Amino acid sequence: MQGLEVEEVLDVSPWRKWIAVQARIPGKEGKAVVLLEKKPFDVEDVKRMLAPNAGAEYKLDFQNAEYCVYNLQVPPALNAIKCDTIFPATDQQINKYRKDEIHVLWETVDIYKNVVLPFVEENERGRRIQWVHNILDGSAEQERIIYHNNDPRDGFVLLPDLKWDQTNVSNLYCLAIVNRKDLVCLRSLNDENLDLLQNIYHQGCGAILEKYGVTPDKLIVHIHYLPTFWHLHVHFLHVDLALSAGVTSKAHNLRDCIENIRLLPSYYQVKEMEVRLLEKSLLWKAWTEAKDAEAATQLQDGP
Repeated sequence: MQGLEVEEVLDVSPWRKWIAVQARIPGKEGKAVVLLEKKPFDVEDVKRMLAPNAGAEYKLDFQNAEYCVYNLQVPPALNAIKCDTIFPATDQQINKYRKDEIHVLWETVDIYKNVVLPFVEENERGRRIQWVHNILDGSAEQERIIYHNNDPRDGFVLLPDLKWDQTNVSNLYCLAIVNRKDLVCLRSLNDENLDLLQNIYHQGCGAILEKYGVTPDKLIVHIHYLPTFWHLHVHFLHVDLALSAGVTSKAHNLRDCIENIRLLPSYYQVKEMEVRLLEKSLLWKAWTEAKDAEAATQLQDGP
């Protein structure tokens, strides 16, 4: 690939130093998605970059007393950019990377029971999480499992998340997936599940310590709500990764979850929860349709 004609910027993240564009390859039919991301610093590259004979060009942008800000131009060999491409890209793949509006909402218990849970059971369970069932029944990814508690009620499997390449423990990212298939998400939990949650925390931290040498005080352990997939699972992140990635409001610390349930066994069955929905998501559509129907009913009933 020698060159591209950019047609549209799909999304850009200054924080991630990442951009997604739609482009065309001259002389070829079809559209391409190109993802560009600044690569993390390599220590040896930094040494070469700052060396006196590196050929770097410093341009002063700001100075106040001992504090200076420079724009630093370095040789191309020390400024590599990761470039992922999809070609030919379907409209669905293009839309996946197109920026979408985010709505911050409060989910009541009624909304969960009458809108979210029915939507999840119809659209997000079954075949959508077959890959999870394959791990649990032993037909897939068994070589990746770090730890397995086989107890059908209070057990789980622990394995590295696919986002982690298992080379740098500062980027450690593991998932604990519960054996029980009836536990959908954080809202499913009550005091009957305390042994399970304790097992996940203590046994999970112990397995990570034994396998990777990372102590519990270097781990952030949490449950996402809304989750990425609707089978109860727990995230284990190295604190360095969690701080650099920015743990979002959908992350609920596992030990806080345990304590909340101890204080009130039905805590997650009665609490209003903050959720964030993308406008192009099917759940957003179901949510707004339910709200529209509720508003219409109230108008028909009168004051």
